[in-house]
Amino acid sequence: MLFVLAIAACSRPDTTAPEPPSRCTSPPPASVALGDWLRAECYGAWPSDPAVRASSMNPSGIRVFLSPSLADSVAGGNAAHPVGAAAVREIFSPDHRERVGWSVSVKTSDGWFWYEEFDRLGHATVSGRDAPGCTSCHEAGQDLVQTRRLAGR
Repeated sequence: MLFVLAIAACSRPDTTAPEPPSRCTSPPPASVALGDWLRAECYGAWPSDPAVRASSMNPSGIRVFLSPSLADSVAGGNAAHPVGAAAVREIFSPDHRERVGWSVSVKTSDGWFWYEEFDRLGHATVSGRDAPGCTSCHEAGQDLVQTRRLAGR
């Protein structure tokens, strides 16, 4: 009988072990991992523009997605956004039919991580903190974020 109880005790699942995190929980501020995260469209349920729209900076179409924490921060008019806040801009061909890349910003404890990819193969054209081409344009934004409040926020 003791043997049966010992086997039963050993075969019970360990309920104290944490479940592995989902790969879509938050955007990782690292080049290869962020590229994989984008291609998995982990941002797809975030508040976003309702459809692709014209870009004010170039002939491309864009669709902007804000992490829930960034959408709330923008809606609240905060001077600084929380660590982990992120924005994803899908970039489309000029006819707005084909997604051709992404631009991403992720707030970290030491600033913003910037990422751009245009070949859909994980080859970043921008990947790092304080990217001059990104920060020079975004300095006009609120804590380097240039977006408007999205519907529903």
